[in-house]
Amino acid sequence: MTVSSEDAREIIILGQVRGTMTASDRFDIRNEGSLTGDIVAQRISLEEGAYFKGSIDIRKNGQDGTGKLPMDKNETGVPVANWSAQTNLN
Repeated sequence: MTVSSEDAREIIILGQVRGTMTASDRFDIRNEGSLTGDIVAQRISLEEGAYFKGSIDIRKNGQDGTGKLPMDKNETGVPVANWSAQTNLN
């Protein structure tokens, strides 16, 4: 078993790993893989038969480590959130 805290663009787990894994793009656990720990990535893939115990933080492209989207500035230089939301009142 490997105990690790890794940061990479892509991470693929084939064996037994314990720790926190941060992938700026893609994270995979293959069917023979096992992870006990936390995942931070934009895309996650768990094959049938893979083992995972922990938390998953899926970040959108451009999000920083706080989980907040980047801020734009309006014409006066005041930061403005760069997101939109829909509300269904039915």
